[in-house]
Amino acid sequence: MKDGTAPRTILTEPQDWDRWIKELRARVDRTIYHLTFQDGAEPLDPPQRPSYSSFAQNATAFTDLSTEQQKSYSIAASDYESRRREFLYETKLITAAKTTITESISKAKLISLREEETLRQWVKKLEASTAPTKGFMLERTRKLYSAHLNASKKSFLEWLARWGEIMEEADLYFLTEALTGQWLRDIAAIIRPYSDGYATIFQEESKKIDEEAALAQYRVYQSLRPGSATTQAPALTGESSSWNYQLVARKIREILEQQPEHPTSRGVKRGAGFLAGDDESSEEQQPKKKRGSRTRCKACGIPGHELSNCWTVFEELRPAQIGKNNKAYEKVQKALKEDPSLQKKVNQIRITRNQDEKK
Repeated sequence: MKDGTAPRTILTEPQDWDRWIKELRARVDRTIYHLTFQDGAEPLDPPQRPSYSSFAQNATAFTDLSTEQQKSYSIAASDYESRRREFLYETKLITAAKTTITESISKAKLISLREEETLRQWVKKLEASTAPTKGFMLERTRKLYSAHLNASKKSFLEWLARWGEIMEEADLYFLTEALTGQWLRDIAAIIRPYSDGYATIFQEESKKIDEEAALAQYRVYQSLRPGSATTQAPALTGESSSWNYQLVARKIREILEQQPEHPTSRGVKRGAGFLAGDDESSEEQQPKKKRGSRTRCKACGIPGHELSNCWTVFEELRPAQIGKNNKAYEKVQKALKEDPSLQKKVNQIRITRNQDEKK
């Protein structure tokens, strides 16, 4: 297996079926999809080569035919060659598909297949013996999800990669936690030691997902109720959430890159995940440092960040998901107006930042 290539799924247990059949669809040529995944389709029969005697009695060679018979024979021979190429090409694809199957199933399942059986018969036999029953994958995914939340996070990036895989399965099998905002609340609780700020954002965004899920459920119930009059579903009270599993995983990776090697819940400042480049020591690393001496922005007065990282002063630093704090903005404008030296520092920071961006 080449580096970076995903390992092939070996069909052994029911939980392998969905991934295995998906991989099989990706490997089988679409030309023979009907022979692999649809009932009633038959492979091409081998064509019969035209004989000279079919065009002239007792003819054994092309020269035994008349001019008109030779023309008819040539047309038939050309048609035979065309159908022969189609037959050989389809046979080659069927052989390749069967090879793909034999290389990706367990030994026990391989023994159950017969060489004379069609490609479709193979797939149906494997489906009958392996495909999970209704509810099996849902229950399995629920157990995986719950167990993974409590699993060791010694290697958080590995944990996060597996979490992403489980969330995709949870979405596929309609796990309740994935259909509502519960998944986002669960991940918020896990990342709070790393970024209290984004944990809070995820908590708030989860409420939007809950509302969307409730509306979707309402529409389904309305459509299934017999004889019910069509009523308009209530509208969302706010904007829908833009967060999904992939975006959350990417943001968490960004947050982890900003953390020291051994982050602890005590040493994480509120919003630490937002403050790229903040190299202050944590409270745990400085046990003698008094809480009152914690870094406080000289412009907005909010603790936990320095002037150069203030979203209110430098609005381009504010994440798109965070709304503007008008009260803090007014306070900053007043401070800059009353303190020329502070305004000078802000200007210098902007100049330095612009110069760095041009490099």
